[in-house]
Amino acid sequence: MNLSNHVQNYDENAAMTDLEAEMVRNAAQSFATSESPLTLVRTAEAGDWSQINKSWEKLAQLGWLEILQYQETESEGLISACVIAEELGRAAYPLPFAEAATLALPLLAEYAQNKVDIDSITLGNKRVAFAIPLMGLPTKFERLTALDSDNVWIANQLDEAELLIIPTLQDGQPAIALINRPTSGWHSTPMPDLANNAYSQISTEDLANADLIPVNWQSLSKAFDHFRLVTCAYIVGLSSQVADIAIEYAKERIAFDKPIGSFQAVQHRLAESALELSAAHLLVREASVTGDLSQIAIACIQTCEAGKKSTFTARKYGVAWGIPWK
Repeated sequence: MNLSNHVQNYDENAAMTDLEAEMVRNAAQSFATSESPLTLVRTAEAGDWSQINKSWEKLAQLGWLEILQYQETESEGLISACVIAEELGRAAYPLPFAEAATLALPLLAEYAQNKVDIDSITLGNKRVAFAIPLMGLPTKFERLTALDSDNVWIANQLDEAELLIIPTLQDGQPAIALINRPTSGWHSTPMPDLANNAYSQISTEDLANADLIPVNWQSLSKAFDHFRLVTCAYIVGLSSQVADIAIEYAKERIAFDKPIGSFQAVQHRLAESALELSAAHLLVREASVTGDLSQIAIACIQTCEAGKKSTFTARKYGVAWGIPWK
């Protein structure tokens, strides 16, 4: 399916042309193929991130981390981010593109130009991690730093980051806490149930020297809306790859002397998954053009349902990246 046919039909004044969207898709597909092969993804899953981490600077040099930093190009940036994320999802790219491009760098560019070397982060020379609260926002900074705090914050790829950003409240107003990497390293706790230690729980020990930067609700809310939508695009790509592999595997797996793909019940399941994913893809693309909050919410709901159905169907018929479940 062409990535922007539907969007162009929906809005003749779309921020990107069909050709531009296709060029972005081709670049993202080329990057994902060369920098995120299944062998490296499996290696990272096993705990060795050294090889896949080398791809981050290459991703940054393509300009993908700064596409949402500038308000004058935000519309094009959101569409591009979704296109890129979908292709990264197809390759199961494990590094936090969405967090960096939609949350960390836009907020730093707007509020912390004088406190952070943004160019080094944008170019991939330094890494930044964004902490996501498991119990929801808002949380007062005083509670965040309390030793007996029950509020859990996690960050993706914290071990590689030199800067940590945590959204919080200060005097009833939104703020972001900037924490530089301690000289002794982060004192975080691995979260083995989340992406095989890719995520870490933040330690209050690291929050003592936080620099609080006031932000406004509109900017923070917009950043999280963009994060949700780009994450949806990633899930659509990941789930679509799973569905494609399931279809191919259904042609190869033999039962009762026939490929299981010839059975009507299997065909129905696979067709339903494809239909749900097509709807999710189009809703994400439409929301990336309009930026409408209600459309982003609808896209999120559809993506969750489509992703769940496609992965369940693939597992039901014995597929996980082309390898039968044991």
